Amino acid sequence: MIHHANQLLEFDVESIGKPRIHRKANKVDHKDFICKQEALNASRIHLQLEERASGFDKEREWYDDTALHRAIRKVNDKAVKLLLAAGADPTLKTGHDDDANPPDPTPLQLLQKPDWFMSKQPKNKLKNIEMMLTTCLSFWKNSDYSGARAGTFATFENGGRKNWDNKCIDLKKMNEALDLAVAVCDWSIDKNEENEKPINILEINVSQTKSLGIQNRQKTAKVYCRCRKPGAAKCSTKSCLRCCSDENCARHLQ
Repeated sequence: MIHHANQLLEFDVESIGKPRIHRKANKVDHKDFICKQEALNASRIHLQLEERASGFDKEREWYDDTALHRAIRKVNDKAVKLLLAAGADPTLKTGHDDDANPPDPTPLQLLQKPDWFMSKQPKNKLKNIEMMLTTCLSFWKNSDYSGARAGTFATFENGGRKNWDNKCIDLKKMNEALDLAVAVCDWSIDKNEENEKPINILEINVSQTKSLGIQNRQKTAKVYCRCRKPGAAKCSTKSCLRCCSDENCARHLQ
């Protein structure tokens, strides 16, 4: 996606023409992109239906996650870095969740209020994303179409995304600052991930058994006789249905 976006022209109303309002079939397709900004920030439209007691159902349309929002939800810090470096807009809001707190979060707000899945991911990845977002936001102005509201009533004033004229103030300087932030990020593998790897018992040697608290245990002898006496496990002949003729059989002593 980023490679395709870099091959497109920057948004310019005069050179590209009148921007399109609706994307056919509500699909994000590379063939429909007209400029680099749309390719990086395009999103589908999410329909919300509100049922009322009066019987009149109200429909609202919201812009769904952009690629940057989705990378943050997956806690993919490497993808976030690539998107920000390419020029993805970190000021756009998402209407993906109906019960989001705060409503229509920006990428940074989405990170500051993580859902259950995000909260279970390595802390260093969350910290990396927060550091990169904070660094890049200082090079962006809040666009007039950053709101998550879509549909017929979505205008420039209330957040309709008809233009893609919001650009980074200085993309070159932002990437220089981003490189400094990336240099101090923690890209190591989280220890919890290593501990969660399943243990193969066949690969454990004797020295490892002590550290894992594994003790050698003798297998319990099977009772072959139907008499079910405790001494049957020590029977030398193990004759099944009747007591054996062995004088040393422990069952004779019971």
